[in-house]
Amino acid sequence: MTTQELGSKATAIPGLSCAKFLTLRWLTRPNLKPNGYPKACTRCDEWHGGAVFYSPRKLASERARKAAELDEAAELQLQKARDREIKAAEAAEKKRSQEAAKVARQQAKIAKDAEQLRQREEKAAKRALKKLQQAATAQKSRDTANKRKREASHKPAKKPTKRRRVVAPSSGVVAGPPEASPPPKFSLRNRQIKTPARYK
Repeated sequence: MTTQELGSKATAIPGLSCAKFLTLRWLTRPNLKPNGYPKACTRCDEWHGGAVFYSPRKLASERARKAAELDEAAELQLQKARDREIKAAEAAEKKRSQEAAKVARQQAKIAKDAEQLRQREEKAAKRALKKLQQAATAQKSRDTANKRKREASHKPAKKPTKRRRVVAPSSGVVAGPPEASPPPKFSLRNRQIKTPARYK
């Protein structure tokens, strides 16, 4: 009698499990040998304690499957380790690039500040030079305004002194020499002044 038949008979009796049925059968018939390997009972889980018997071929396939599972688990662990290393390397590279960018920004800021300072100094120097030039121009204008006007290169001729007529003691009137015409008059800019005819 097979174990499946035993299981079916055990389930047919109410309140009797497969394990108890087999125990009673072995006690009543000690010379009974089981036909084949015990298998899992499809109707009752109390028949065995979890041990499973396999054929050599099935055992080899199970061993191969377990080895494949172990290999897969090891490969998964290695892959996870490689992923962690790659992630750490990427984080380090990102940090290095950020540090380099920060240093570059600082250097650019320093150069920009230096250039702005140089431009401010140049503008201040230009403003100071312009103020000096304006002050010099204003001083020159004041000096020119306060300076005497340029004297005429040719001074106007002096007026001759008027000669008085000398009356002769004699009773007769002696006519003197004719009076000379006055010399021409010149202005301060050495221009000849023409006297109108009615004032001559």
